[in-house]
Amino acid sequence: MTTPDPFSLQRFLASAVRAGCSHAVIEVSSHALKQHRTVLIPFAVVLITNLAPDHLEYHASADEYIRVHEKILSKHTRAILINADDAHSAFFAKDPRTIPFSQSTIHADCAKPPPQWWAALQKPNLAAACAAARALGKTNEDICSALLTLTAPPGRFEEIIKGQDFRVIVDYAHSPESLMFFFKAVRPLISQKIIVVFGACGDRDPVQRPRMGAVLQRYADMIILTSDDPYSEQPADIARQVQTGITDESKELLTILDRKEAIRKALEIARKNDCACILGKGAEQFQVFKNKKIPWDDRVITKVLLAEQCGKKTMLNLTNPKN
Repeated sequence: MTTPDPFSLQRFLASAVRAGCSHAVIEVSSHALKQHRTVLIPFAVVLITNLAPDHLEYHASADEYIRVHEKILSKHTRAILINADDAHSAFFAKDPRTIPFSQSTIHADCAKPPPQWWAALQKPNLAAACAAARALGKTNEDICSALLTLTAPPGRFEEIIKGQDFRVIVDYAHSPESLMFFFKAVRPLISQKIIVVFGACGDRDPVQRPRMGAVLQRYADMIILTSDDPYSEQPADIARQVQTGITDESKELLTILDRKEAIRKALEIARKNDCACILGKGAEQFQVFKNKKIPWDDRVITKVLLAEQCGKKTMLNLTNPKN
């Protein structure tokens, strides 16, 4: 769960107070709000990253999904930060506590953006963090200094480097909107092919799956459909639903339901200056099936497979110089 149950959450906050913590940052899902998991938590600053309709397998409509976010507000909320680049966030625009932010916020805080390569891909999130810091009374000098020390968020545009001559990026993108954002950011950085490993999550809105396939078709040179967390659904059924959005018969497409083997295949196919993108799970630590839950980390699996692949190439060079 993105947001713990209310009892676990309150226990955690109590322990944080006892430990001398002054601030808590909590990711709050629409499920959590509908189920009152954050009840009685007096959020001082509320940050709405986006309100693009999601989880419509749970919410009755897109309108309900948006309106349920009102539950996070209280008389203690002094600032509501909304993403000006997201049209859906206008729902909160009439509240006098609302402050819009956009990607240009970063440059208002600091003339020099973070130097790390991934920072350019995280502009919306960095802008959100800047806006939250400012709402909490931090100065532009504080914000600029903090930006220069940032490291990549685990599983978000996380590059895996094991001596290979192509790029490998692990990312959490798992919706049509997040996939579109990911590819728009990554495509200009890649001079050759983009190879994608992707599987939609089970027990989620099936209407979104063909849309995901359409985004993959638009941006990827080769697509390998696999399993994500199928939950109670059959992985093959999910893959077929994603595939219905891939209508270009000339597109290179494989279905390998074993996620490890799908990643292995992508790494074997990749050539110099290509980019293998392992999408959907990011830094998640488990893969969940109907009757089992297994330890899993796309980043660890990818590192192991890359090490094996580099080892094989070294052996070939040692045994036959012509290789």
